[in-house]
Amino acid sequence: MIFVLSQSKGLKRCDFKEIESLIWEEQNASKGRFISGVDIGHYLKKLKQSAEFVKKYSGDTLSGFIAFYCNDPTQKAAFITLVLLNDKFRGKGIASELLKDVLAVCDERGFQYCELEVEKDNFGAIRLYEKHGFSIYEKNDTKYRMRTQFYEE
Repeated sequence: MIFVLSQSKGLKRCDFKEIESLIWEEQNASKGRFISGVDIGHYLKKLKQSAEFVKKYSGDTLSGFIAFYCNDPTQKAAFITLVLLNDKFRGKGIASELLKDVLAVCDERGFQYCELEVEKDNFGAIRLYEKHGFSIYEKNDTKYRMRTQFYEE
């Protein structure tokens, strides 16, 4: 079952097909580089079964979403697994709005951290995450792991 946090922070039922469609559009536009290194079918199945989503619409059009895992209270860290905006809506502050909503949910649920991975050459995304308090805490050849902390232990 998929639930989506609306802008009013209430949970509502969501049809995964619109999310999956936007993912496939980006995957095709990037010639398979958007989601790489994992079996995309398995990844989509995991998203559908376990992720939570914050979505933003412009009229009836899905302008963007964030998929995240914030559903295991035994963990100290929530994890943002996917941030995706419809190409037509990039550069309009939507990702920032979505990120604020996700971080508010993580904080409200008592998580200590929110983490994510980002490609080293995705400079726009890195700036966005830094603007919202994320900092790099781990590096490998192609990616950074970033984290923001809500409170100290």
